[in-house]
Amino acid sequence: MGHNISGIAINKNFENNVEELSKLLGVELQIENEIIFEDASENWKEEGYFDVYFSKNGTLVFANIDYCLEPYSHKETNILTFALSETSMTFNIGYTENDVLVRSIMKVNDEIVDEEGEPLQCEIDNEDDMTETIFDQIGEVIGTHFYEIELDEKAYRFTLKNAASVEQPKQVQVEVEPVNSKIEPEVTKEVSQQLFNAKTNSPETANKGVGIELIGVAIVIIVMLIALIYVIVSVINLP
Repeated sequence: MGHNISGIAINKNFENNVEELSKLLGVELQIENEIIFEDASENWKEEGYFDVYFSKNGTLVFANIDYCLEPYSHKETNILTFALSETSMTFNIGYTENDVLVRSIMKVNDEIVDEEGEPLQCEIDNEDDMTETIFDQIGEVIGTHFYEIELDEKAYRFTLKNAASVEQPKQVQVEVEPVNSKIEPEVTKEVSQQLFNAKTNSPETANKGVGIELIGVAIVIIVMLIALIYVIVSVINLP
């Protein structure tokens, strides 16, 4: 099934300052229990859970896709907001430095839907591999590469104290002019939400899409067979 995860990587360790992390994310977090990294980085994160891994110099938050469609930003802080679904081949990243948007890109089936800013070095190094691009940039931000984190390393599960207090990240200032945008920003946001919400929130939803496609193919085949039988019968009945 591949990786189907979303989250926020921050170049500061908030292990002893959860209140500040809550302010940055626009939510009110409360710790639930200690877990391991394997559980924190699991696919299809349920809504309401924020699983957090603290590296020596950074913080890696895994959250539901709804919290990861717009880039987070904070003064004197580098933040990568990411969402990737290898099931639907949909990828979205937003990278900010010191409260300024440096790079954002959304790709669906290897096609760029929307992008702003110049490509990051990890994009250049990995060419079209968006999963490796995201994992490399996580490493750049938190100081530890995704693959170097042991599955049994300590992490923490947080929940929301007050779900009504959730604030989505605001649009941040763009450092450079958009490089390529095939659709309007409002449409881009709507499309990205539909793509991720419809395709990546649950494997069951993704499987439904495959089922619908197979039904469509079956109907086409049946119609073609009926047409072929009609032609054969007509030829046989010719005088």
